[in-house]
Amino acid sequence: MNIIAYYEGDEAVKEWIEAVIEEPITFKKLPTSNDSAEFAKLPAYVADILYLDKPDLILSGNVDGIHEKPIFSIEFASCTPQYQHALQRFSRMMASVAAGCPAALIIPMLKKENKLGGVRSYNRSRAVEYGAVRLMDTHRIPSFVFDWPDIDGVLVNEEGTSLPKMDSPGVVSLKQLLKRALVAFSDYDYIGSLWRLPETRALQERTRERAYGQGAPSIDHPGGGAEGKSRSKLDLMETERFLETMYDELGTKVTNPLLNAIKTELPDFIKSRQQSLIFYPSRITSHAGV
Repeated sequence: MNIIAYYEGDEAVKEWIEAVIEEPITFKKLPTSNDSAEFAKLPAYVADILYLDKPDLILSGNVDGIHEKPIFSIEFASCTPQYQHALQRFSRMMASVAAGCPAALIIPMLKKENKLGGVRSYNRSRAVEYGAVRLMDTHRIPSFVFDWPDIDGVLVNEEGTSLPKMDSPGVVSLKQLLKRALVAFSDYDYIGSLWRLPETRALQERTRERAYGQGAPSIDHPGGGAEGKSRSKLDLMETERFLETMYDELGTKVTNPLLNAIKTELPDFIKSRQQSLIFYPSRITSHAGV
């Protein structure tokens, strides 16, 4: 079997995945733009993933030297893992799964804030595990979250890299899964064979336990659980009412002409919904430096 890795990043990513797979790999750099000549040469399934979002690594293979199929995508998320950061990386899992590619996200369970001298630590939002469960239930494609190791919120990386340490439990679990996936890949029904692996079933069960262990996410508590006040704000309202009024999170009617122009361009599948879930990004402008 020929193994191909489409990757974004430096040489350390190549060395890391070679050590995990322990098999010869052909590396191809992901294009930076979807209007480039390199993008047009990509296999259709890779292009479909990149149209939605760009995971750090897409492992693919072929057994006949011609027909290429995805094996797994991998996203390295060294960010602080609270709600908005976790779901931003989750979108890369969703892009992969929607294109028929199993997905793995490596993200810390706990991490200290990134700013210099910061002492605040952030726990991982269980909404990302809940999202993985929903992906698997909807698409029937494996989608798993692995732990990036840390010591008291300080990430533990492989020496000389910014990637998770190889002998950590999360990476060892991913390594075992990928090794078995390479064997299953030779079967005509790769996804079916993948689901029959004991490693896959165990990871699916663990993901469900983590997703629902503290209570399923809800509108009042998007990150899961039922205790305390959530810092993330969601609303469920009549779509027609929202489009007619467009209230912000303080209940003030939005009259921005640009928003009114955007409203007329919304696709019918959004405008025809009876209800819509509204998310209020509370820190988007300051975070973007505006």
